[in-house]
Amino acid sequence: MALAGDAVADSWPGGVTVECKDAVVQVLLGTMRNWREVKPALRAAAGRALARLGDPRFRADGWFLPDEDWLGFVRIPAGEFLMGEDSEQHKVSLPEYYIARYPVTVAQFRAFVRESGHEPRDEGSLRDPDNHPVRYVTWHEAIKYCNWLTEKLREWQETPQPLRTLLRGEGWVITLPSEAEWEKAASWAEEQRSGGAEGRGKKRRYPWGDEPDPNRANYDDTGIGTTSAVGCFPGGASPYGMEDLSGNVWEWTRSLWGKDWQKSDFSYPYVRDDGREDLQAGNDVRRVLR
Repeated sequence: MALAGDAVADSWPGGVTVECKDAVVQVLLGTMRNWREVKPALRAAAGRALARLGDPRFRADGWFLPDEDWLGFVRIPAGEFLMGEDSEQHKVSLPEYYIARYPVTVAQFRAFVRESGHEPRDEGSLRDPDNHPVRYVTWHEAIKYCNWLTEKLREWQETPQPLRTLLRGEGWVITLPSEAEWEKAASWAEEQRSGGAEGRGKKRRYPWGDEPDPNRANYDDTGIGTTSAVGCFPGGASPYGMEDLSGNVWEWTRSLWGKDWQKSDFSYPYVRDDGREDLQAGNDVRRVLR
């Protein structure tokens, strides 16, 4: 099916009808999301073909944000979770926040570049297919993108409620997740109440469980050898519904690590007000990647 998608893309717009193109797009979407029956390489190929035809999951009139009620932002409820692994696990309490369902895509970053006039430090950041996660972006560029998007969504008349109220009325901002926010969104499973008792939460090593799985994430054992369109690995979705938090690309957090890559300047258990969330820190301080 990916070859058919490429053939339609090569023929568009003169050689195929709109109805044919739309039908192929829907089949490509189904192929890309069918992680139980379709192998990762074919799902990735379908994702690349979809990028050429126009990925309908994203709004071309809304800076290519997801075409969803909350523009792809997913609510993470307030409360405690277990951070860290094995003997280093400790409880951390976080307020409510929202996090993007997918990593920032090339199309989203390109919209920022075009409208803001920003010159990417690495032109390779714009070379991958539009629906792939953007890479080769510095931490400061990621922050600039977030600041720009905050202002755009505050001004845009189509920003959905209650996102509009949070941004305009309550002073919320779009920014990178902290190390703790990223980890809770990726691996914390809250069990349902059962028999009137509060269920205990469960910490997962990976978003889906405790064992690696090349069918659920794009990493070396998957064999693709490059990035894949966001959403090609729905079997790897976190308990809250975020995708591609494991595999595909390294992701920036706003948390500081320190000047020595071998040893953090900040101790654990994690404490969010100990200076590690200082957005004004200099370039000589490393940031946490996940």
